[in-house]
Amino acid sequence: MGCTRWHQLDRYLYTAEVSQTFQSPFGRVWDLSELLRARSLQYWRPGKHLCVDEAITRFTRRASEVVIIKIKPTPEGFKI
Repeated sequence: MGCTRWHQLDRYLYTAEVSQTFQSPFGRVWDLSELLRARSLQYWRPGKHLCVDEAITRFTRRASEVVIIKIKPTPEGFKI
């Protein structure tokens, strides 16, 4: 996704009321996350063998969610 397209989407996408305060940085999307989780379980049941892949997305600026694992190919970023 290009930068221009992201700004077009970000302009109209807001997942919380303007006057809300949040306890955590993810509080803004908590209700949306819970809705997506409930709907995904409604339509898909995981099988007996399930593989979860995790990755680190490079991010070198300041944020409290950044993790640093020096032995990884991408040592600093967001763990997803």
